[in-house]
Amino acid sequence: MGCLACYNEGRLVGDWVDAVDADEVDQATVHKHPELAAYRNNASHDELWCFDHDCLPMSGEIAPHDAVAWGERYEELEDSQWEPYLRWCTDVLHETTTPPDAEEFRIAWRGEWVDFSDFAWQQFQELGVTDGMTEEQARYFNFEQWASDYEMDFHVHPAARSGHVWIYNAYA
Repeated sequence: MGCLACYNEGRLVGDWVDAVDADEVDQATVHKHPELAAYRNNASHDELWCFDHDCLPMSGEIAPHDAVAWGERYEELEDSQWEPYLRWCTDVLHETTTPPDAEEFRIAWRGEWVDFSDFAWQQFQELGVTDGMTEEQARYFNFEQWASDYEMDFHVHPAARSGHVWIYNAYA
């Protein structure tokens, strides 16, 4: 969190805070250093912004209330879900201003898989796609074609650092 006026004047003034706590920082806190005492109550130095942030899906400065919203969303999710959630926000929803609902993500998220075929095989077995078919019908069932068609119902994105894929339901 930093003072926008100081930043525009070439001084980087502020403190590192967790995103969820960004709205708790005030003008006096940002200007706590004795050399900045004159700015603690100066009306032209009351606008605070987040100038530097990590692990958020946007670049550039953001308003404190936006940082809080993203911080709250982070706290709602498990650590292992944060990167897939960010990918879902940016590559599936194309939303980086306001954090989408965590429950919507949980509904769409199908997990990390070696590849889509691995996911499709698990779904094929779980759904019992060939249940009720005669043995001859099941023998001629084309799994690869079914999996290719089934993939149209999902967003498949490379997972960060693992070489696997993250899968999201396109209709959730």
